[in-house]
Amino acid sequence: MSRPLARHAGVVSALTAASRVLGLVRETVFFALFGASGSIVSDAFYAANRIPNLFRDLFAEGALTAAFVPTFAQVAEKHGEERAWRLGRSVATALVLAVAALSVLGIVFAPGVVSIVAPGFGDIDGKAELTVHLTRILWPFLLFASLAAVWAGMLNSRGRFTAPAAAPMMLSVATLGVGVPLAYVLDPTFGARAIVGLAIGVLCGGLLQWGVQLRPLRREGFRYRPALDLCDPDLRRVLALMAPAVVGVSATLINVVVNTRFATGMGDGPLTWLVGAFRLVQLPIGVFGVAVATVAIPSLSRDTAREDIVAFRALLGRSIRLVLVLCIPSACGLMVLARPLVSLIYGHGRFDATDVEQAAAAVRFYALGLAGYAAIKVLAPALYALGDTRRPALVSLFSIGVNVCLSWTLAIKVGLGHRGLALSVSVVAVTNVTLLAWVMRRHVGPYLRAEVLAPGARIALASAGMTAVCLGARHAVEALLGVSFLADAVALATAVGASLVAFALLTRALRIAEADELLAAIASRLPRRR
Repeated sequence: MSRPLARHAGVVSALTAASRVLGLVRETVFFALFGASGSIVSDAFYAANRIPNLFRDLFAEGALTAAFVPTFAQVAEKHGEERAWRLGRSVATALVLAVAALSVLGIVFAPGVVSIVAPGFGDIDGKAELTVHLTRILWPFLLFASLAAVWAGMLNSRGRFTAPAAAPMMLSVATLGVGVPLAYVLDPTFGARAIVGLAIGVLCGGLLQWGVQLRPLRREGFRYRPALDLCDPDLRRVLALMAPAVVGVSATLINVVVNTRFATGMGDGPLTWLVGAFRLVQLPIGVFGVAVATVAIPSLSRDTAREDIVAFRALLGRSIRLVLVLCIPSACGLMVLARPLVSLIYGHGRFDATDVEQAAAAVRFYALGLAGYAAIKVLAPALYALGDTRRPALVSLFSIGVNVCLSWTLAIKVGLGHRGLALSVSVVAVTNVTLLAWVMRRHVGPYLRAEVLAPGARIALASAGMTAVCLGARHAVEALLGVSFLADAVALATAVGASLVAFALLTRALRIAEADELLAAIASRLPRRR
């Protein structure tokens, strides 16, 4: 089971990596055209884009997916695919009705929503008005993204991972292929009018995310037609699981709103710095954490349906170890290489040297919680698969208090500014994953010491050795070439190459099995490619 997990996770990781790289290209183009500090356009766009995406996390990639995917997989395992397809049609129809109503309300009450999420924008002439206008344009994106998440859940449960993993790329493709040209047509100077074109490109991306999954789903036998039976026991089970899950995801959304409110009150720049920094940290989270969870959760749900707790615990342990062996060294690399990485990716056009330094500082603090973020992507859905949505919701609610206190203390009282907000997010992630791991122990018995802590210590040791090599390689290049764009490129290439070799050797010496599984999964695909 472990090698199929690594193999399928490798496919999803590769496609997710391509999507995240395209996302970085999109952000690079955006920062070069619109800038960060001193520009009302960038902050207005990101605040407006964050609002429908908050609700997408709630309805699509949050509570709904957490409740729907395990239920769909268990229904298919116990009752057959026709009943599972019926559940898919009912959930999609209910989602269309709920999200359409929410979108109408969001468009009508956009000024009030913006004043809650970004109260500091009202102090800057024209910034709040532009944010409201963009919010109204972007609201329909919520509907397309929500349906895309339902299609992805059904395909993943059927063991079809390629199309769902490739779908997020469509957002970047449409933004770059439609949004940027349209922005130039509307305003060649890339001012406030141009950003409307970019928002329209985002809408097109949401439509494509939904559309590219239709054909693979039809090949699996699914035909969508409006159907809603509120007496359907499977639908009622999804709704029952969603209730506490909504509380949990809402807590996450509240944390985002809290941090956004703090950031928007710090003037022009901090919100954009945080968005750019978290985009870099999201790359390993999506490539590793989300990929492993996407592959593991349907299998964990089937183990639950068969009441095979031994198989469940074994697969859960392998999944967490795979996340750690990928994310701990990634976090170390991000902290060491934050400045050259941000400089190479974002340091163009209107994104100046000050923006590079500030965004790099945020990257370092976000990276501290990277492994925690990624492990949550596995642990929380695994608890939902066991039918436990109440305890994860309580953990999320607890995180609200932790986040508010830490954000105020670190950002305002201590004076760390946007860096304090990034550090607060990392501390909350580590706190959450610790509590979720303890809750999981109550369900599956003792597993942490043998399955996580012992191999995790070896992974941390290998990562520490890799970090020393990475730091030494970076300093050697900077001592030779100084600090420049060329030096950053050479330092990044040299440090990454040396780090990969060092980590591979150290994992082999420390006998970290998950590293061997990944190498075996890669090697198994090479002959076919030749």
